[in-house]
Amino acid sequence: MHTVTNSKGFSLIEIVIFIVIVSIAMAAIGSQFIQNVQHSAEPLLRQKALVAAHSHMDAIQGQKFVDVVSYTDNSIVGISVSVNVSNADWSTTTPAETIPAVDSKKIDVSVTTTATNETLSFTLYRVNY
Repeated sequence: MHTVTNSKGFSLIEIVIFIVIVSIAMAAIGSQFIQNVQHSAEPLLRQKALVAAHSHMDAIQGQKFVDVVSYTDNSIVGISVSVNVSNADWSTTTPAETIPAVDSKKIDVSVTTTATNETLSFTLYRVNY
């Protein structure tokens, strides 16, 4: 005689294996989620630093040549802007080397975000014409 057994449900071993697999998957997803949340503000801070750098460069472009001087600006919370002005060094052979050093300025704009300690650097040249 054949005995037919209808098994309904899961065995204890199947349930334990399922719990282990789901736990490993949740740990992997959770660690990735935590990393994404920790670094989610960086693009916003970088964009804020870019806007600060561009506004300072636009302001420098609007000034008279003699008024362009070095300075530091910490007025934006979390961002430090440093502007260094020096004579332009035309060390390569270009048409620009015919401009006297007193009539040209090299302006280095560095913007540092205090939260990520990332520095963005830009160089601007001004000529007294």
